[in-house]
Amino acid sequence: MDYYRKSSEKSVLRRNLSLILIVGLALLLYIDNLNDKPKSKTKLLDVRENNDAINMYVDYITHNTDQMKPDHEYSSQALLKLLWATTAAADFSEVTLDGSAEKVTRYANNIMENPLKATHAYDIRKAADILSENLQKIQREHYPSLASEADNVKTAASQINPDILALQQKDAINNFFLNAGHLLEKIN
Repeated sequence: MDYYRKSSEKSVLRRNLSLILIVGLALLLYIDNLNDKPKSKTKLLDVRENNDAINMYVDYITHNTDQMKPDHEYSSQALLKLLWATTAAADFSEVTLDGSAEKVTRYANNIMENPLKATHAYDIRKAADILSENLQKIQREHYPSLASEADNVKTAASQINPDILALQQKDAINNFFLNAGHLLEKIN
């Protein structure tokens, strides 16, 4: 009889240990799953990133808006800095952007290649379209309350006329840069 009782006690003990082990594993999986969840869409606005790339872009466009000249260095640099700022915002917001960085870089470099070329507005517009779409993607995925600001960036990009010389539409181009900076400041 003692043999059956000891055997029964061992069986209960094994069952209890197995149950504790299963519950412990389930708890570990649950905790690990909590850590893998994306950042809350509403909480990201409360987080101040103070990202250097965004700060550099905002500083550049804020202090150099009158620098649009025939060599187009300002526009080229503003596009590149905006690309870096957008990429930084995507990184800390955990948003995957398409492979458009190379296109934007190419458009920004095209502007500098031949200052007398009549296609600078086209290149600026194409880069602005790509960048505004990327900013809207970041906004839609993590900053729903900034929809108006993202729409302003997209609208400003669409107001750059690719058929008019870039220097004849300085205000439209600067408006795009400033609207993008305003959105990025809020994201940052």
